[in-house]
Amino acid sequence: KEGSYVTPDDAICSLCYPVTNEGGDTIMNVENKYINFGTSGIVDKVIVTETTEGLRKCKVRIRKEKIPGIGDKFASRCGQKGMCGMVLPSWEMPFTKEGIVPDIIINPHAIPTRMTINQLLEVILGKSSCMGGFLGDATPFQNIDINEFSDVLEGFGYEKNGDEVMYSGITGDQIKTSIFIGPTYYQRLKIMVADKMFSRSTGRLQHITRQPISGRSNGGGLRIGEMERDSIIGHGTSEFLRESMMERSDKFNVQIDTKSGLISYDNKLEDKDIIDLLEKRNNFRIEKKYDQADEIRDQLLDLGIEILDSKDGSTYRKI
Repeated sequence: KEGSYVTPDDAICSLCYPVTNEGGDTIMNVENKYINFGTSGIVDKVIVTETTEGLRKCKVRIRKEKIPGIGDKFASRCGQKGMCGMVLPSWEMPFTKEGIVPDIIINPHAIPTRMTINQLLEVILGKSSCMGGFLGDATPFQNIDINEFSDVLEGFGYEKNGDEVMYSGITGDQIKTSIFIGPTYYQRLKIMVADKMFSRSTGRLQHITRQPISGRSNGGGLRIGEMERDSIIGHGTSEFLRESMMERSDKFNVQIDTKSGLISYDNKLEDKDIIDLLEKRNNFRIEKKYDQADEIRDQLLDLGIEILDSKDGSTYRKI
């Protein structure tokens, strides 16, 4: 329904189709479509139409309001990209004698080394265009004389270089320097903090390595690498590090057949009744393993390479 709020747990579209089970009964199967993990929003538009084959097709558009904030990325038209580092209320921002408050304050050190002179020209010409109510010619690679722009701006009663006297919004005092100010076209880039935030307690694991899967969209784990390990050690939380590396990462249970000593895969460990029954019969025992060499050992055995156990001299063989 349009206007309703949806999360990844809500089915936004369903497909029903009949299937025949083993008993010959016809039942309806239902498949649901969900929005991407970690997102949410308001249903903006729902369109139900037909394909060229005469099948029904449904499209759902999700809208989300994202207010600019700290960490969001912005850029001018000449590629001066940067992150928002502070958000101030308008009454704390500096203002001109006309009461104009800037939307964005950028660091002037971004201009000389990158040599984006066209941004400076945009400010001067844009200021003149706003005052005169005309369109400025911003065609690149022309022999533009900056003095022409300056003379036009000066004709409107402004300083020819685009500088203005501004006043502090906090104290109300005049700022003791000239500040370059004028209209500049800025765009917001789609790299936003709200799309990067992610956390999880536990979740899906990779089948081979038993490590958490990667990626925010998959609900993956946040890897503790070498540098994170150093930080944990520096904070003195060694028990947390041990738990992360051993208990939450490498630990898993296996069934050991007491007669042959081999790993048994006959019964599911989740079935408590079967476990109790087999333990009474003394058919197997459960061991907790931290062995990350399982995978390489199995691959070597598949190639016919036997591995000698240094403890008792026994040889592992693939059964």
